[in-house]
Amino acid sequence: MEKFDKMIEKVIDELADSIEYAESYISEKMKGNSNKAAKFKDMALNEHVHAQNWYMWTEEYAAGLEKIMPLTVDDVAAWERCQKIYAEKSALIKYMLDR
Repeated sequence: MEKFDKMIEKVIDELADSIEYAESYISEKMKGNSNKAAKFKDMALNEHVHAQNWYMWTEEYAAGLEKIMPLTVDDVAAWERCQKIYAEKSALIKYMLDR
């Protein structure tokens, strides 16, 4: 299911971007650049919202597929991996941005 795989990839990519911006937020905050830090924090939050949207859409898509035919073992494994990554990275982003 190529579309399903691409949706999962979008979730993971958006999370990676959010973490990158969160790291830049911390770096700028440590340097005392509060304006630049605030921009990076906003960017990190925006990317996380994108990840949340893709996660929700992927979940809905998977549920729709299940009504037509069962997901393959590989698709189930990929989705479970994505769910784990999403939970871990979302917690890390929240932790980083609460500093």
